[in-house]
Amino acid sequence: VVRNFEGTFSEYLEFDKERKKEQAAMKQSAQPSVTKKAVALKPKPKTKNKMSYKEQREWQSLESTIEKLTGKRDDLDRKLAKGEGDYEELAKWTEELAALNDDIEEKEMRWLELAELYPDVANAA
Repeated sequence: VVRNFEGTFSEYLEFDKERKKEQAAMKQSAQPSVTKKAVALKPKPKTKNKMSYKEQREWQSLESTIEKLTGKRDDLDRKLAKGEGDYEELAKWTEELAALNDDIEEKEMRWLELAELYPDVANAA
């Protein structure tokens, strides 16, 4: 039977060694230990501390995109604050501003996701 094991080869060897010890203990005793089995089957969670190349590129593009979108939002805010233009232009600018705010929020959420997944990389940037 082939089973997936998430972890390094060294972790697998330790896991396999413990599993064999447990099987030997189970053969000797009439009552198997349920708690030991449950603990032994849990591999260590895999922690990543480096971004993949794709994530690095995404991180960099998100930062520049957020800056550009924020600049556009500020320009639209200034136009709306002046109140110059007719009703149609003001309505158009208001719609654009709402769309920009949604886009900025989406990009910032993804940026925060990456920052939470890789705090060491985010702090170094």
